Amino acid sequence: MLSNKDHLYVSLYARGGSPTIPGKEDIMLLVHIMVGKVADGNHLVDILQNTPIQQGQAGWNWLKASSKALGTNVIEWERVRNEAMRYCQQKKDQHRFDGQGNFDTSKAPTYDLVERREVIG
Repeated sequence: MLSNKDHLYVSLYARGGSPTIPGKEDIMLLVHIMVGKVADGNHLVDILQNTPIQQGQAGWNWLKASSKALGTNVIEWERVRNEAMRYCQQKKDQHRFDGQGNFDTSKAPTYDLVERREVIG
């Protein structure tokens, strides 16, 4: 179980192409991937609000801009992406999203990438 500390997640949502219902494009949450524990919430909010997106800049990673905002974390984007896709595929293979499995659909499947373990199936 995750501690009572704040955590930073990458979340994957189901969407194929352009949104068909404006404002509803993120209605189906597939999985959460916990990538870090928040050490300084105010600093993290400041970074998120004030860091411009650097499109087209290879290797850009906003987390690297300030490592003080997070405590224990995984900031290598390639690793985060690969693990998120792997975990989502695992849940798909287990029929987590098609109604054939026996899962608590009120909770999104959650994987702790820092400790490399599933928190919510």
